[in-house]
Amino acid sequence: MRITSLLYHDVIENGNFRESGFNGSGPDSYKLDLPDFKSHLEVSAPKLSGQAARFNEFLKAGRVDAEVLRLITFDDGGVSFLTRIAPLLENYQAIGLFFIATGFLDTDGFLTKAQVKELHNRGHIIGSHSHSHPKIISNLSYEELLTEWTTSKDMLGDIVGEEILTASVPGGFYSGQVAKSAEEAGFKVLFTSEPTNKVEMVGRCYVAGRYSIKQNDPPSKAAKIVNHDLFFFAKEFLYWNLKKLLKNSLGNNYLKLREKLLR
Repeated sequence: MRITSLLYHDVIENGNFRESGFNGSGPDSYKLDLPDFKSHLEVSAPKLSGQAARFNEFLKAGRVDAEVLRLITFDDGGVSFLTRIAPLLENYQAIGLFFIATGFLDTDGFLTKAQVKELHNRGHIIGSHSHSHPKIISNLSYEELLTEWTTSKDMLGDIVGEEILTASVPGGFYSGQVAKSAEEAGFKVLFTSEPTNKVEMVGRCYVAGRYSIKQNDPPSKAAKIVNHDLFFFAKEFLYWNLKKLLKNSLGNNYLKLREKLLR
């Protein structure tokens, strides 16, 4: 089985970056204006209908009657998940996977616990995006990683009334320890930011990649992803691995360099 996932963050209006999610040049570069997001959905949504329902079957039964699943995912937990994104998805009979950093619930720009419950009740899939959204999660000790995952998993489970089975890695800082701790916390699927549709196993946890969408990416990028453009996939893979080299070699300085470049 392969999983092809689009990765979005917040959807804003009139360039008001502060209204939803994390603030700053880095997070803002992943926020799409509402008309742009609508344009993305126009080309991707026809491929998404029914896919998340199959993914839900996979989470609960461990198998699915599809070779490739196409999913749309959203990270962080900004209030636009409910106010803008969910209604648009529902217009296309599509279900979103919403990954939430629980330490920011009930704070300005983020979902409330009641809104998370509403998203769940409307049929969307709720997942963990860690608790405190560490800047570089792969730098944490194993015990700290386990606390991040279990705290978030338990909080979200209490809110929606059922076990949370999926999670995503904040910041794209994936490591074997990050995956192993997520598996020990009880997640069945962990999403990274690596641009691949291959699925690997870490213990009993499936690890799946995603293709990130940024503020100025055209709808054609989303179309290439959901239509499995192999040339595009190869370019994304090469770019990601170059970026991964920089992350590994620069460590904390990578974030400082990114901030300077985005100003």
